[in-house]
Amino acid sequence: MLPLAFSYAPFKSTSDASRLKPTETPRVVDLNASPMTDREQEVVRLVASGLSSKQIAQELNLSVHTVHTHRKNILKKTQLPNINAVIRWASKKHLI
Repeated sequence: MLPLAFSYAPFKSTSDASRLKPTETPRVVDLNASPMTDREQEVVRLVASGLSSKQIAQELNLSVHTVHTHRKNILKKTQLPNINAVIRWASKKHLI
């Protein structure tokens, strides 16, 4: 059993709780930032340069399945209908 000094003691009032400092700072989100990882951006750049998934896999030393997974995640994160739309979007954002 813990000594009394280490036991849980509820706050006496809300003012006690309001004086506590938050343990984490709020996260600042850059709305212009890319939702894609660096690897996903690299895949978009290579697709935009005309490489196939097989060629991208060879270039990045990945399996073709992994490249397909990156492409699927890119579409999901950007909420765009196809990879051509992603390329246009990334170009406008100067990501490629």
